[in-house]
Amino acid sequence: MVGLTEPMSAEIEGRLEKMGVEVVGEIRELNVVVAKVPEYQSTAALEKEDWIDYAEPVYTTSVEFIPNDPFFGLQWGPTKIQAPEAWNIATGNRRVLVAVLDTGVSYTHPDIAPNYVLGGYDWVNMDNDPSDDNGHGTQCAGIIAAALDNGLGIAGLAQVSLMAEKSLDSVGAGTTLSAAQAIVHAVDFGTANYDRVILSCSWGFYVDSSLVRNAIQYAYSRGCLIVASAGNDATSQPHYPSGYAEVISVSATDIDDNPYASNNFGKMDLSAPGVDIYSTFLGSGYGYRTGTSMAAAHTSGLAALFWSRHTSYSQDEIRFLMQSSSEDLGSPGWDPYFGHGRINALRLLQARTGRIVGGETLEVDKLRILSPYLYFLAGLAVASLVFQRNLTLRQVSH
Repeated sequence: MVGLTEPMSAEIEGRLEKMGVEVVGEIRELNVVVAKVPEYQSTAALEKEDWIDYAEPVYTTSVEFIPNDPFFGLQWGPTKIQAPEAWNIATGNRRVLVAVLDTGVSYTHPDIAPNYVLGGYDWVNMDNDPSDDNGHGTQCAGIIAAALDNGLGIAGLAQVSLMAEKSLDSVGAGTTLSAAQAIVHAVDFGTANYDRVILSCSWGFYVDSSLVRNAIQYAYSRGCLIVASAGNDATSQPHYPSGYAEVISVSATDIDDNPYASNNFGKMDLSAPGVDIYSTFLGSGYGYRTGTSMAAAHTSGLAALFWSRHTSYSQDEIRFLMQSSSEDLGSPGWDPYFGHGRINALRLLQARTGRIVGGETLEVDKLRILSPYLYFLAGLAVASLVFQRNLTLRQVSH
């Protein structure tokens, strides 16, 4: 479909023919022509012409997919981010793996078992059984990849492979050692056996650990997408691993797109549903939980849904597309509370990637991707200067 800035004419048809475009139909009222475009011609190249308003493929449409999972009505998150409409386009690909680094996963849960794969490890008890004894990891796992349309429980965002790395104990506590071990193990197992790997990290701490930072950089260097919760302490204090440049940091929103009152703020990439989220729980149960952990799980699930359709994309490209397709909340543009905006599944899957026709490589705006991290570093620099000034004043006063 080629939208024109003026009515169709013989002159315009001639211009299109010179570009290898054959006109096969027209919607005169909208100044639109239906055209056959050669493989070498891209929509981006067509749009460079000042007489062409837009060029896009003819998308397929259908009735909105509503899953038969009986508790889907209790899940406001998928509907808010337009997941049912997105499921008309894609539901997932088992060649994509999401590793949940958390308190483990109740992998025998009937809504989890269909998508769960073996291979994870328990770094708390040091064995091959990453069972959940807290519930937090299982709730995150259900948001990401609970079985869809199986007539049972809830609907996960992506029908992909799901694995558990247990790095937190029964009270949700862990160490930087267990976190690093879980990251490295998930990366090595995942990249050896799957096309794409996402690390979902719904945990954090306020120490810049060299060990964890190196593990995160290792995951990034192996092509993994890393998502982490921003933290629930209503502070701009540096929080990790969400504070690292390689990581997508996510804050939580409620059903009305208001920010969760306890959100951390500062280095923020995206926001996602995270208040009163209904998901899977221990055993075969279900329950509600609130926090940026739930928001990170929604974001991990959406990234997996997109990557299952476009496995050739890099983690930077997906990050950029998730940012650019988000719904802007708060102050216009990026802000330290919502990041670039609240995630939207339909917008992401319909994103004009530049690869629809002609196989062009998407140009990634690195500044847009890293702007939250730059803001974060600027804040640290200011805080350091204030600290040094106060220290000097105290020394002089003494």
